[in-house]
Amino acid sequence: REIDRDVGRTFPAHPEFAGPSSPGCVAVVQILHAIDIVSADVGYCQGMNFVAGVAFLHMRKAHLAFLVMYSLFHEYGYRYLFCPGVPQLPLRLHQFTALVHRHLPTCASLLDSLSFPAQLLGHQCLMTCFAYYVGPVTVAPLWDRLLLDGWKGVFRIALG
Repeated sequence: REIDRDVGRTFPAHPEFAGPSSPGCVAVVQILHAIDIVSADVGYCQGMNFVAGVAFLHMRKAHLAFLVMYSLFHEYGYRYLFCPGVPQLPLRLHQFTALVHRHLPTCASLLDSLSFPAQLLGHQCLMTCFAYYVGPVTVAPLWDRLLLDGWKGVFRIALG
């Protein structure tokens, strides 16, 4: 199954994720299967494994990490980045690109001149709550901002 395949790619250099029977991998599989059950309309999508992995590393218990992920999905609207057809991903990427052009015009011009859309940078950041690029330890204060400010916080982080 896709979950089992992706979990092996979740922070492979981190000791908690060193192999399929490691505590981190086992917990992430449990978390993602639970999310799949309670959010059947969403299912599983790549990127969720990083969110579940960070939640587990910081909460240290699979059931608490599940609650964090559930809250992100249902209280903060992250489910709409992962639903079939990813309904809010184009909107959030458009917002990110517009903010890059408004607040970082030199950066936006450089990216445009290289034919490198800012959306490519924003995609992995948004889908993994920054965990893919920043890493599981460093991402904690970023998640604090996300949990305090919602999408406004997400975009502030992304521009930082």
